[in-house]
Amino acid sequence: MIIINKLDKQFLAVILIALITFSIGIHWGLPLAVSPETVEPWGVDTIAPLQPLNEAYYKFSRQGNEWLWYPLFHYIVLDVVYAPYIAFQYLSGNFENPSSDFPYGMKDPGSFCRDLTLIARMTSILMALAIIIAIFKITEGLFTRRAAFWAALIAAIAAPLTFYSKSSNLDVPYLCWTFLAIWQYVNIIRTQKLRYYVLFSIFVALAVATKDQAYGFFVLIPFAILIELVRFRSDGKISIKEIIKAVISKPVVLSVILTIFVYMLANNLIFGGLGGFINRLTRYNELITAKRAQSENIYTVQSQFATFFSTGQMMLQTLGFGSLILCFLGIFYNIYKKNWFALSILLFVISYYLFLISQVLNIHVRYALGFTLILVPFAGYLIDIYLKKTGIMKKFTIFVLIFSIICQVILTINLMITLIGDSRYRAERWIKENVPIGTEIESNVLEKFLPHISDLYDISVKGVNELNKEVPEEFNSRALQERNPQYIIVVKGIGVSGDPDTMEDPSVEQYFEELISGNLDYTVLVSFKTPNFLSFRQIVATNPTCTILGRKSSL
Repeated sequence: MIIINKLDKQFLAVILIALITFSIGIHWGLPLAVSPETVEPWGVDTIAPLQPLNEAYYKFSRQGNEWLWYPLFHYIVLDVVYAPYIAFQYLSGNFENPSSDFPYGMKDPGSFCRDLTLIARMTSILMALAIIIAIFKITEGLFTRRAAFWAALIAAIAAPLTFYSKSSNLDVPYLCWTFLAIWQYVNIIRTQKLRYYVLFSIFVALAVATKDQAYGFFVLIPFAILIELVRFRSDGKISIKEIIKAVISKPVVLSVILTIFVYMLANNLIFGGLGGFINRLTRYNELITAKRAQSENIYTVQSQFATFFSTGQMMLQTLGFGSLILCFLGIFYNIYKKNWFALSILLFVISYYLFLISQVLNIHVRYALGFTLILVPFAGYLIDIYLKKTGIMKKFTIFVLIFSIICQVILTINLMITLIGDSRYRAERWIKENVPIGTEIESNVLEKFLPHISDLYDISVKGVNELNKEVPEEFNSRALQERNPQYIIVVKGIGVSGDPDTMEDPSVEQYFEELISGNLDYTVLVSFKTPNFLSFRQIVATNPTCTILGRKSSL
């Protein structure tokens, strides 16, 4: 008979709450799929719904995809979970003669693509829940089961995890495998059992095969594992001879071979994907080289300090002030107690920062999500310790804990409101009610980021290219007069072109200021702002503003 104690029930309640919050807004920005330009959802850097199908269509050779930014493995995962749905559609006659051209053999591409996106998002939600479970097990292995509960709770209410759990991009999937690997690292250090080496190797390979940047977490970790293996096998004595013996030992050799083999399988390097893999690495190297060219002073004190400061800001946005305080106090307490075993998981954070963030000088909330969540076991430990005490420290811990929970709940509720009440839904209704069907409407963003109107109106995207980068020569008054559209819709606040947060050319921002102020023969007909009760945009692609303008001479 399985006995579930009070703590287990509390942890299950955390998982249930996370499942509910992760699921709210799962229908946000589903693709319209009336043209090749509208088959993607509103989120940034998503790979659902069709990229996995494209990989399967070309037998996972990486052909038919012009932008090979990411490894192959999660495409394979999604194809596996897509399979029952696709089989049903095929057998019912709704998916005959699959093709690489729109509508790809689908009789109803709209519902087909929306369903595939939902399946991908549900998969991501399950992987986000796996992250919380892994954090629970990591904390339990380092400290206590009670500390694990508090750590899982803090992770579960983090607003960025709530969003990316349902965005169908690669951040949650690669972090899922990363945290499973960290869990096995803890098991390795505690027990040195071979099965944990095997699991660690598999999860590391799958993490890097899901998203390249995962490698940053693991650069320093083999050295830590090797040192602990030497200490375990030689009663704490470290010598050159013992290190050599450890390097050629069964756990280490098997781990290296298994990591390479699983990575090769996950990228289909054995059965026809090698050429595509090399092509992707070439393109990836070109991207990194271009970024470095834009940051000539990458190793200056000033640039590194600015990156370090920005990283701190992103960590603060990820967990909030209260939770971050608890994390760092927990770290300091473990330093005081000389608990080097627990502190060793900070190597994952240090490694990621040194070998990724400091090299690319680029940090966003989703980049900071993984290494910030690695800190929450220390917060869980501190809470567990001081809730057992009396006096001022217990009161302080309770105050900071309640403050932290309230802050994250507010952020999460605000996020869900922005998803459910996205201004593009109201803009869509207004356009359908007030603009004649078939009218040309000029847009400042790609069609996939617009309200769902592409099936009824002639959308003309100007001022951006296929990567949604600004084209300043089209964002000026002279070019606008030549085009002379009757209606213009301006979407701002999604982190792409036309968004003041990202525009680098001052002339582009000036163009939008003049356009909206009425100086370019256009007047604002209506403007819709996404409802929210916080003044800052925590997550890229959320909280947009939609402004619809009409030509004065035709009104």
